[in-house]
Amino acid sequence: MYKKISLASTGEDLAELKAELTDCYGPMPGPAGTLLEMIGLRNSLRRMRVRKMEYDGRNMVLLFSEDSPVDPRRILDLGRKGREETFRFTPDMRLFVAMPGLEGREIIGRAEALLERLSR
Repeated sequence: MYKKISLASTGEDLAELKAELTDCYGPMPGPAGTLLEMIGLRNSLRRMRVRKMEYDGRNMVLLFSEDSPVDPRRILDLGRKGREETFRFTPDMRLFVAMPGLEGREIIGRAEALLERLSR
């Protein structure tokens, strides 16, 4: 049997890894920084029990597990607060958040912000 080892399962672990890599190899190139950000997103998705997150050019789409700790009422409340995004939550546990025209690093930034708001 293989034992699953997670090297950066928390934000603190990720920060330590980034600091160690920077110390050993100097300033982190863009793709490496992006990889660490994606690991952070993955960790947040796992904690919130989101099975999948994708961006289709118009919507950020999250597929929640049935046992997700995120309260659906929290999602609906976020959608009612007059934010720039339009929220749609479907019976099959999919959240669609309208975010048309995002590109590159803006997608990651908006994904992180959305997950932060949902986790509060």
